[in-house]
Amino acid sequence: MELFNAFGIDLKNLLFNLVNFAVLYAVLFKLGYKPILKFVKDRTEKIEKGVKDAETAQQALVEAKSEYEKMVADGHKQAQEIIQRAKEQAQVQAAALLEKNKTDLVGIAQRAKQQIHDERERMLREAQEQAVELVLAATEKVLMDKLDVTADTKYIERIVAEVK
Repeated sequence: MELFNAFGIDLKNLLFNLVNFAVLYAVLFKLGYKPILKFVKDRTEKIEKGVKDAETAQQALVEAKSEYEKMVADGHKQAQEIIQRAKEQAQVQAAALLEKNKTDLVGIAQRAKQQIHDERERMLREAQEQAVELVLAATEKVLMDKLDVTADTKYIERIVAEVK
């Protein structure tokens, strides 16, 4: 004890201060340190969960972007296929229309030829009928006039010249 006194330390005060410090430490540990540790632990867990969620979201974003690019590429490919099919259909339809038009033109040409042929035949019949009528009229005139041979010849030549 003398050693403590030599340094000016009161043992009662020292013990009282040690007991107060121990009580204060126990109270602060119970009321302050544990809740602070729990708060820090919870906060660390939340941060770790947030980082993990961010990494998961980043991975999902990368996957979504990849899927989007794949869908765009597929859409472009499908659009090209549709355009190609449309071109092929247009060519087929154009060929069909061309063939139909050719067939129609052949039919029109054949009908026109038939009409021309029919018109020619009609005109020839009419010409023959008129020629027959003229010959009958000339014959009738000749018989009516009862001319001699030279007069008959001259008369026939004149009628033939009129007909030409």
